[in-house]
Amino acid sequence: MSGASPSPTTPTSTPPPPRPERPISSAATASTRTLRALHPNVECPSLSPDGTRIAYKKRIADADPDAPWRLYVLDLRTLRETATAEHRNIDDQAVWRDGHTLVYSLPGDYGSDLWTAPADGTGTPHRLLSAALAPVFSR
Repeated sequence: MSGASPSPTTPTSTPPPPRPERPISSAATASTRTLRALHPNVECPSLSPDGTRIAYKKRIADADPDAPWRLYVLDLRTLRETATAEHRNIDDQAVWRDGHTLVYSLPGDYGSDLWTAPADGTGTPHRLLSAALAPVFSR
């Protein structure tokens, strides 16, 4: 049909550029409108409830190329990066359950299981729920 308008689902603009090979997490301030890269090779940042730390998955250079992601926490005051006690591949968005604990999913027997790990790098990961994913915690 000539002269027809594109349907609402027909894209009319150019697609966004491809994602960079080396993703970065960044910090921004609204008052100065600045954005500053904090670390290369990280994705899926999650701000702590008190706004002082960011949890993220980090690509580890010497890890298995099929499982390169580990869970880290960055203290925004000191810029000190801490690896969590979780040493398995984390290809998921971690969320803060509270100011001390991260929740994330890992493959399980029936899809994904939810796991927790202390944000300070101590302790041991624990399974929170089996056959679950995408946790949400109200504040």
